[in-house]
Amino acid sequence: MSHQRDIKRDAALEGINDTPEDITNRAKGYKANLSNPNTSEESKQHSRQALESLGGEEAFYGKKEVEKDPTRVAAGLKSTINQSKPEVSDEARQSAQERLDKM
Repeated sequence: MSHQRDIKRDAALEGINDTPEDITNRAKGYKANLSNPNTSEESKQHSRQALESLGGEEAFYGKKEVEKDPTRVAAGLKSTINQSKPEVSDEARQSAQERLDKM
């Protein structure tokens, strides 16, 4: 019988070597669970508690919004206006045109 510890396994269980990316990925999983209608209330409660222990939703989604590049925004609006696909409604085209005119 071996009494050696698996240090990597123990550290992973304790979250000692978690990178910011690891923590963010866990938070994404908890958020996905919360929005999934097929998961149990018990599972959702666990996800809420886990998210709270990671700093709450604000720790991941409450960050200051990065300014969008106006050139890229204008390009997206122009693309919407000029779409010939039936999935793009006239209302969407009109809204895009109004937003483009305000720029």
